[in-house]
Amino acid sequence: MADVGQRGQLILVTGLLIAVILIGLALVVNGAIYTENLSTRESSNEPREALEQRHVTEGDVQSLIDTANRNATTDDYGVVRDAFVDGLTLWADSQRAEKLRTGRLVSTELNSTTEGTQIRQTNASRNLTAGGSLAGDANWTLVEDTTEAGPFVLDIDRASLLNITDFDTLSDPLAAVSDNAFHVSVETTSGTWKVYLFRDGTAGEVYLYVVDPGEDIGALSDLSALVSNSCVAGATGSSATVDFREPRFGTDATDCPELDFYNTSVVGTDHHIHYRNARTSAIGLLGETDRARGTYELVVDTRADRTPYYGPGTAVNPRARSIIHAVTVDAEFRSDGVVHGSDEIEAEWSVVK
Repeated sequence: MADVGQRGQLILVTGLLIAVILIGLALVVNGAIYTENLSTRESSNEPREALEQRHVTEGDVQSLIDTANRNATTDDYGVVRDAFVDGLTLWADSQRAEKLRTGRLVSTELNSTTEGTQIRQTNASRNLTAGGSLAGDANWTLVEDTTEAGPFVLDIDRASLLNITDFDTLSDPLAAVSDNAFHVSVETTSGTWKVYLFRDGTAGEVYLYVVDPGEDIGALSDLSALVSNSCVAGATGSSATVDFREPRFGTDATDCPELDFYNTSVVGTDHHIHYRNARTSAIGLLGETDRARGTYELVVDTRADRTPYYGPGTAVNPRARSIIHAVTVDAEFRSDGVVHGSDEIEAEWSVVK
């Protein structure tokens, strides 16, 4: 009987041990599942955090570019770039320290910068002739070999533009307009666009006509055809605005589809930008006079020749100065040894004042 009792106790103890082991295994498995679920929930946020960090980097680098450009008082690109690099270094260090407190690693390093040029005329009563050592030239080049100008805006005094009704009695009035009216010439390897600005009569309307590559104003039938095929700015205000990038024309910023060519056919290709007939000579049909007065601004992605410009520290017009046009940085976001984002991020200036 004693043996039977001992065997019963042994079976009971063994059963208890097996139960304890099973419970322990269940706890381990449940703990592992919980840990895995928690880890999954935590790690699932990390790609989102990496994307958010990318957006933060793009926006903050753009702000650093704008600050360096806005504070620049020199035409020395090295000085402007150094100011940006100092700002980027401080920003990158602060981002790294902030993320380390949450177990993340953020690394941002400068890859490249692109020099640009801001070209401006701020004297609304000045004609659009060249400055610098080419001062007074009526036909001149603003920039060569740029791939993008923007902003690219002119604000032209209406009264300064050619009145085409002065040519009504000529045998070839369209040729006279072509030879005398102020226009912006955009030249690419595939052709040249010419953007003419002129008045018709004394009502105050101003017109914009675009000649596409391979075409000529002379192909039109007469002056009325020139007017009817042009963008028109209503007779309001003393000036008319031409915005190549929007593209719009007039004091009320009316859409002007004729200007679409710049965004669709020119941006991204090497091109030159010229002003033509800013002032006509004494031997011309109407004598020596301004053909366009006003202000303008364009920012280009290259270092423009400074010959037709004055420096940024002067009060005369037009002026040119170096800016940072674009920057690329290498950005990386790490967590628990896993790289969640490693990108080359590009940011461009947004404000140049």
